[in-house]
Amino acid sequence: MELMKNGLSEPAIQRIAKAFSQVYPSFNSNNFIKDVLLSYGSLELKERVNHIITILHQQMPRDFTETVKVFKQIPVIWDRGNPDDPLRSFAVWPINDYLIDYVLSQIQEYFDILKQLT
Repeated sequence: MELMKNGLSEPAIQRIAKAFSQVYPSFNSNNFIKDVLLSYGSLELKERVNHIITILHQQMPRDFTETVKVFKQIPVIWDRGNPDDPLRSFAVWPINDYLIDYVLSQIQEYFDILKQLT
């Protein structure tokens, strides 16, 4: 049985890069892939997810609204991978967790401000 962390191997990284480069022209696919794969081999599954999120965040717009616009476009063009690959869905994990880590934290900041105002 294949290791689950292999669901986030180079083909998955390439799928992520391709998706973001299609919807966000400033996204540098080559740098993203190179930076993700640097010292990547020894990382376990969740470490890989976190590493991808960190590298992805470096290329995203700093403006919350712009980042949301980028992510809203991803589902339309997302490459779901090879149907025969049982680990193909793993590529979406870092995107999902990015939203949790960064976008939801931004929303919480807005709620905190609203709470203070009301």
